[in-house]
Amino acid sequence: MANTVLTLQELASITANTPTDAIDCLLYKEIGIELAITNVSGTNPTMDVVIQHQSGLNTTDWHTLYTFAQKTTTGTSSVYIPNGTQFGFLRNLRATLTIGGTDTPNFTLSIVIIAKE
Repeated sequence: MANTVLTLQELASITANTPTDAIDCLLYKEIGIELAITNVSGTNPTMDVVIQHQSGLNTTDWHTLYTFAQKTTTGTSSVYIPNGTQFGFLRNLRATLTIGGTDTPNFTLSIVIIAKE
């Protein structure tokens, strides 16, 4: 089967802490998550990106699936997560973005999921 690309966060400028919308990944057996940061501004900007997952049964019950190393510059990071292992993922995925720094810290970024059935 071919890979499916799902957009978790469209390329956008992020200045505030926010979760992304959830994506349903029930049909997929493995995923790759790619975080691409194309611009950073502000004084001492930092960003924490946590990928969370949940079963879909209780929409408030989110758990940490993966935490990227704290970001301070442009660049691309990725992680591969197979399903059905101790590192497997539940039905819904989202990212939470926590921005720190002063002088209006800003990160321009996108997050995509490359999913395989």
